[in-house]
Amino acid sequence: MPEAATLHPADDVALLRPEEQMLTAMLGGFANQQLARNLARSTVEGRENTVKAFAAYVNAFPWQWTSAMVDEWLGDLRSLRDLKRSTIRSYSEAVRSFCHFATDPLYEWASACEERFGSHPVHVVHEAKNRSGCAQFRDVVTRLTPGRGLGRGIRPDRRGLPHDCGHRLSCGGGQLIS
Repeated sequence: MPEAATLHPADDVALLRPEEQMLTAMLGGFANQQLARNLARSTVEGRENTVKAFAAYVNAFPWQWTSAMVDEWLGDLRSLRDLKRSTIRSYSEAVRSFCHFATDPLYEWASACEERFGSHPVHVVHEAKNRSGCAQFRDVVTRLTPGRGLGRGIRPDRRGLPHDCGHRLSCGGGQLIS
């Protein structure tokens, strides 16, 4: 297990709640990694709370998580609590960041979980879940608008881009030529 946040059981003494202790150690390591990247303490604490909330919602530990669990959780947050898309994206990013940390071979959490629990964390949030169609569209518009890239506007119907995101209000002001 990574040295920065290890469990230190006494010889021949079984841990009472090894899953919870492993998650706590992983979250401690995650916090250290983010602080070392010079992220604000409020960001680190917010991400930790989000990961804890997700783990509590699915009643599972990181080595048991699936993409379907994330989809259900985020869907419920969006539909039942009516959270804004930006909030949902930040929650999704927190879980994605944690999974990236937990699966990084440099930190050895995957091998520690595999050894102790017979399973290991995997990536359960993928890039597509973190970006709305409008965000992807806005990126393309920014790259292709005059003065920013190819030097010409784009027409969504000729580029195969989402038609429902082709208006200025929902996509943050991308300029289109019709």
